[in-house]
Amino acid sequence: MAKIYPDTNKFIDFYQAALDSIDIFDQLSAFSKDIVLTEQTITEFRRNRVKTLRWLVKEFHKTISIGSPYTTTVLRALPGHKELTDLAVAYKEKGKELLKFLQGLIEDETKDPISQKFLALASDGTVRKISLNNDAIVRAQRRKLLGNAPTSPDKHTIGDELIWELLCGDLKDDLIIVTRDKTFFDNRSLLEEEYKERTKYTLLLITESFGDALKQIGRVPPPQLVTAEKEAKKQSRVFPQTHAFTPEQLKAMLNKEICPACGKEGRIWGFDGSDGDMFDCFQCHSCGFLQDLNEFI
Repeated sequence: MAKIYPDTNKFIDFYQAALDSIDIFDQLSAFSKDIVLTEQTITEFRRNRVKTLRWLVKEFHKTISIGSPYTTTVLRALPGHKELTDLAVAYKEKGKELLKFLQGLIEDETKDPISQKFLALASDGTVRKISLNNDAIVRAQRRKLLGNAPTSPDKHTIGDELIWELLCGDLKDDLIIVTRDKTFFDNRSLLEEEYKERTKYTLLLITESFGDALKQIGRVPPPQLVTAEKEAKKQSRVFPQTHAFTPEQLKAMLNKEICPACGKEGRIWGFDGSDGDMFDCFQCHSCGFLQDLNEFI
């Protein structure tokens, strides 16, 4: 029976999902016996959820930091001005209340609904869990020195290398990897060959889609999951007008949080991946333009 390994970033993505992430997690739990996780993956999630929540706090704070309605004697005399002023005050107060709650999720993991769903999945007895071991760490360090994929961009860390060594060293099943990490896609042939040689089993698929992974092993993906992934794919579609800019111009615009596709303001967000594997992304909420900033490094 094949196993599905979801990379850390696929779980962190639930903090950004527009649709109900909790329901999607519940639906994924139905396939717990098909999932494999590593101890390293679980640790990375717990660390990166904090970084992601800090980003959410920053972005939410921007949306509630509004000024009060402009006031003059004439404006105060207008019908509705007092109501508008009261609404602005109520908006700010409710925003502060929600901001405090959001900050509380950072401090107390038990209050974070997405974290609790992930940890419940990770602790499910039917999920295959692979613990850290010294042999995998030594192999990961050697892989790092040789530069063999998958490799973490940071020269001092071995997160991606360690996860791959744990999978190759422990699994006796065909494998599907769900990830956005281009290292896996770019080096698929090498990884397929190594996995076959070391486990005698097959690396069946590397994909960004949970739905495709489930279909590969004969499961029917939950409808809500399919919808969520379709929406995410729409957001990452190609925008031809951006080809008019040089890479340097694109980088400058993105760093200023200006969307090169529509010219409106966007947001930069991101988190740390496998012990130093940074993921930084620009996203425009007006037109849906999405750009991995690491491509400019």
